[in-house]
Amino acid sequence: MVNQTNILVTGASRGIGRSICQRLISDGYTVTGIARTRPADWPEAMPFYIVDLAEWLNANQRSRFLLTAPPLRLPGAEGSPVTPIATV
Repeated sequence: MVNQTNILVTGASRGIGRSICQRLISDGYTVTGIARTRPADWPEAMPFYIVDLAEWLNANQRSRFLLTAPPLRLPGAEGSPVTPIATV
């Protein structure tokens, strides 16, 4: 069964980001990867953007960005559509 959730992963070409992508893809999620290089084995059906995020932030006169998450669907968890999950 394919999950209809789309997930964006930065640093998707290696290390932890790559491992997260591989796991999510194997679990049936649609993953959009962002990194400075595209892995040779990245699935053609999955979007991938070659971007140096630090350069993009600098070019757009930004020093950081804020990631947000929808409400968590876990018993006892708290969250909202504007709950920050990371600030870079």
